[in-house]
Amino acid sequence: MSQPLLESTGRRRIRPKTLIHVGVIIALAVTIVFIALAIQKPRLPFSLSDYEQAYAADDDDRVFEIYDRIRGKRADLLGISQTVRVTQLIAEAEKIIDRIEQDAGNKSKALILSASQGGNLSEQSIAWLDQYAAMTSHRMSEAVLEQVTRYFDGDMDQDKFTHFLNEMLRVPHLVREFEPLKSRHEDVTQISKLLQEANDAAGRGNLYQEASVLSKIIEEKKLLVFEPVSSYLENRLKTVQSAYYAEQIILIREEMSLAKTYDASIRIKRIIGWFPDDHELQDFYDICIKKNPERIITWWNPVEHIAIKPIIADAERAFDGDRFSASAGRELILAVELERALGQLYDHDYVLVDSRSFVSADGKLRGMPCPAGKKPVVLVLEDFYGSLPRAESGIAWRLDVNQEGCVTGVLLDSSGEERADTRYSAIGIVEEFIA
Repeated sequence: MSQPLLESTGRRRIRPKTLIHVGVIIALAVTIVFIALAIQKPRLPFSLSDYEQAYAADDDDRVFEIYDRIRGKRADLLGISQTVRVTQLIAEAEKIIDRIEQDAGNKSKALILSASQGGNLSEQSIAWLDQYAAMTSHRMSEAVLEQVTRYFDGDMDQDKFTHFLNEMLRVPHLVREFEPLKSRHEDVTQISKLLQEANDAAGRGNLYQEASVLSKIIEEKKLLVFEPVSSYLENRLKTVQSAYYAEQIILIREEMSLAKTYDASIRIKRIIGWFPDDHELQDFYDICIKKNPERIITWWNPVEHIAIKPIIADAERAFDGDRFSASAGRELILAVELERALGQLYDHDYVLVDSRSFVSADGKLRGMPCPAGKKPVVLVLEDFYGSLPRAESGIAWRLDVNQEGCVTGVLLDSSGEERADTRYSAIGIVEEFIA
């Protein structure tokens, strides 16, 4: 049998063992590349678990190492391309930083509270407060301010405050803040006395007087012996001013809606300086300036009263000869007579006022604003009710409000039909006169 002719290709065949070696080398190269990429991939130097272990072991040096390096890493991450991975790492870093600051702040607050309650700080606690002061400065200041607030509000006696002050002075970081408070004891005592006046006003619910006393203390710059004191006074003043504003703006809006610009202007003047950017107050004040006379006095003299019974709106029916005609002519006035009376009062320098302007809610007399050269007068509507017999005397038998929001009197004709007009009631006539 003949064999096929085999010819040499001239190429050397790769041995299987060689292929294996090459494959291993390639695999190692790929692994090295992946390891290099993994090393270069952004990551945090510590985890939250690392901090928790250091905190549980009271290892302050380790805590600060974690805190400083995490903050440094966060700064680096903020300066590179904000990929999804980088954004996640920044959020994780901020979570760790917040946790460290929160734990340190809570501990500093607990130590400060203990000192305010008569406790003595250990040397270890003092060293800790001084070491962590930079990290917890904001929360430490808040804790100190809370205790200063308790003292000035009367919730901490002098002995405890003195003890608290001495304990804080043992912390080197706090000496600069607390030394003026101790060295200027007389000023602190003066603030306490003045604040007692503010506290008394607050107890009476007199927010304006409380704010006035606080403003007076703040204006005495020499009394602001250190930052927590000034912060306390400024924060309390803002709180009181806001509360007084909320109370007064309701009354101002009501008075302006009733065109009581004298009363409203007095309230506005008290608070507009506190809230110069309040456009509503400024608009109200501009209206008051235009409507009010140049000079307003405070009236303490007796106030005239004029009593008016329901007016006759339909004279023809009132004097039709029935059994009600005589009493109508004797006791009642016509709508046109009330209009003329109002005009004569105005011509004789009388101004209509609300009785609530000069009598407080508890029935005490108080001064009220009045244009200089004018005399106040109160109109009193007596026996102001409606009924069918009164309809026989041409009096509105009921009141209503029209589409413009004005009070109208409603007449009932003998035929049973109703007619409504603002001039059918004393209220409508007065409102039209003062409009």
